[in-house]
Parts: sequence; C-alpha cells; structure tokens
Amino acid sequence: MKQFRCVAAALFFSIFFVQCSSQGKLLKLAALAEQQEEYDDAAKYYYNVLLQQPRNEKAKTGLKNNGQKILTSKFASFSKLVIANRIKESIEQYQYAEQFYANAQSVGVQLDWPIEYREVYEDVCAEYASQVFDEALVLMNQKKYDLAETRFAQIAQLDTTYRGISVLRIHTVYDALYNKASQLMQASRFKEAYSVWGRLLALDPQYKDAAAMSELAKSKATLKLGIFPVYSKQPVDVASFERTMDVQVSKNNTAYLQLWGPNTMREKLSARGWKDISTTPQVIEAAKNTTLSYVVWIELLSRADTAFESKSTPTEAYEAVSDQILNPYTGTYTYITKFKKIQLTDSFKGIELAYRFRVSLIRTQDSTVLFSDEITLERSDRVHKMNYTGKPENIYPELPKGNYLPEVSNEWRERFASVQRDLLDRSVLHSEIENELAKKISYIINKHLK
Repeated sequence: MKQFRCVAAALFFSIFFVQCSSQGKLLKLAALAEQQEEYDDAAKYYYNVLLQQPRNEKAKTGLKNNGQKILTSKFASFSKLVIANRIKESIEQYQYAEQFYANAQSVGVQLDWPIEYREVYEDVCAEYASQVFDEALVLMNQKKYDLAETRFAQIAQLDTTYRGISVLRIHTVYDALYNKASQLMQASRFKEAYSVWGRLLALDPQYKDAAAMSELAKSKATLKLGIFPVYSKQPVDVASFERTMDVQVSKNNTAYLQLWGPNTMREKLSARGWKDISTTPQVIEAAKNTTLSYVVWIELLSRADTAFESKSTPTEAYEAVSDQILNPYTGTYTYITKFKKIQLTDSFKGIELAYRFRVSLIRTQDSTVLFSDEITLERSDRVHKMNYTGKPENIYPELPKGNYLPEVSNEWRERFASVQRDLLDRSVLHSEIENELAKKISYIINKHLK
C-alpha cells in the first residue's frame, strides 16, 4: 500500500522557499487565497511560514482555520466514497486526512480530529484487505508469484497482522490468516472471523484447529430467535396465525439468523415443562431455559368481527345530461353537458374484521425489551347497490373540475350493476390480516437484529 502514502505525500503541504519572499509576502498570499476560498493553497502558505517562523501566531491561526475546513471536506468526500463503494479511493482519502493532520501537528497546530470515522475506516480497510487477499490467492494459483507478493505487501500496509507474508513460505500465509481470525474472535467479531477461517480452510482443510474454530465462529455469529405461540385471553383459534407465522419465519432463516416459529416453540417449551405462558416475565423466564438469544411475544388483545345488515341511505350524485344550443349566427347546434344533482338510495351489506395485538421483541440474556407496541390490523368488504334505472355511465359521485369529467372508480360503477358480486369470505380477510402481521413482525426482527 506504499503507493497510498506516496500519492498522499505529494498532495500535502508543499514546502518551498522563494529567495525573494518573506514571511510577510507568504501571509499576504495566504490571505488572498482565503478570500478566494482556495483553502488548500492558503494552508500551504501558512504551513511554510511556520516552517520558517514557528511562533507566528497569525500563521498558526490561519492554518488552524483553513486546515479544519480541509479536514471537513476530506471526510465528507470519504463518506461519499464509502457509500459509492469506491473502497480504495476512500482509504486514500482517509490516509490523506491522517497525514494532513500530522503535518499540521508537526508545526504546532492542533486540528480537531473527527474520531467517529475511525470505525468506518477500519471496516473499509478490512473489506479491502479481504478483496486484495483473495486476488493474491488467485495469482498464487496462476503461479504469478511476483504479483501475489505485491498484493500481500499492500495488505500489510493496512493490517499489521499480514506483515511478513511471502508466497515462498506458504506457512506465513496460513499463519497470518490464523492469527487474523483469532484476533477477530477475541474481539467478538464472529462474522468476520468466520469469513477468514473459511479462507484458511480453503487453502488447508486440516490446518491446526481451524475447522473447529470456524464452526464456533459461525455458532457465535448466529442469532437464535423464537416466536412464542400467540396468547389470547379470549377463546380464539389462533392456529392459522401460527401456521402463517411459521411459513414467514422460514423465509427469514439465514446463515446468521435462525428462527423457531410458534409451533416449534410450543414443542420445545412443552418438552421443558413450560405451558400456559401468559405474561412477559414468564416469557423471559421460559426463554432463558432455551438456547435462544431473542424471543418475540405476541398477545392478541382484542378481536372484532362485525357484519353490516342491508340498509338504505340517501346518497347525493350528479347526473350528466346532454343539451343542444343553437348558434344564431351559424345556424348550427352545439352540444354541451350539464350536471344536475340527484338523490339515490344506496343499499349495502358488509363485514369487517379488526385485530389488535401487542408485539414485543425481547433480548433473553439481560431481559431487555427492545421493542414493544400495539399493532391494529383491519380488513373489510362491502357490496353496494344503487336504485338507478338510467344509464350508469351518466352518474358521477362529484361535479367536474374545470373542463375535465370527474374520475370514477370501478367500485362506484359496480354499485349500478344489475348483478351484484358476493361478499368476500371471512377466511380471505382473515388470511390477509395474518399475512400482514407476519410481515410486520419480520420487519421488526430485521430492523432490530440485522
């Protein structure tokens, strides 16, 4: 990664001494550059003044102000490069900022360093080192050893764990990977460790205890979450909810997230003697008797199933009527559309389902409730019948706006049909509510655990 340092060094403060120039002239050039918002040039002038006159307070203040603006700009660029996944360029930008900060410090100017970017930089470096390492392995397999050595040297500049690697001594490659994975394990960065163990095992499946450590890393990186059976104080059949939840849960299982659906949870809990769980403390206590890291507790608080009897209500509408107007000058007729308000009788029948749940996501280890809120889900269907004997296409629910006829929905036109459709079956609405609840719970899990 030497090219990073070399490129960066060329971009920092230019050190120059002009025989006919004095510190005063440099300060004037710096002030002019500041006025033109050329902060890099201004910083260079102030820096050169301080090299010749370390106690010049005006130069220190100027370098401090301009240097801080430059750092802010560089870190803004760093963030954009990270988001754009331009990894190498983002590393160069961060290293530029580091050297800029160090150079200012060397002449007695202390800039404010934004420490919040350090973790992002380390993640980016790890990602880049991983990519370059893979490239080096490919080059080794292709017997392009010189290029592979270059890649390993680049990695060593970013991560000291990889220093000393040589394709001529293959054990150094294995040892570096082993040490890196072990460091990640000690830092509880198990997903990253599992990835590095995988690289090592691809090179040598029998290397030391790498296989066992790889399984341990995967196990520790995997979150285990269980969804408790739906609890309800009312005598309501929740079996269909649980079946839908089981289906949705199976879609969420990933390499690092394993879930037990309600039916699996019921079996596991019953085997441990847990039944009739009805409170959050009971949920937490039962969960601690399992290997689960997190649990979801679903309570059905209320359920409403309402049927609407057929009845009639007066409804205002607007009937379009065409009329002819004679133009006395041309002797021709112009057709215009007029609207008149009419009263219709709307007869309808319908059903409505409404469920109110409380959903809680709990971390088992310390009994922390990460999320708890009520979720209300509703579904309904209505069938209307209008008592209109004319042409339905002439009836509108509102007046036109400007020169445009009002938009009319299919549901409005269906009200005038001679043959009415049947109401949707309750099971259809119930299924929609089940699916929506399952999706909402999946969203909560993904938001808080991934």
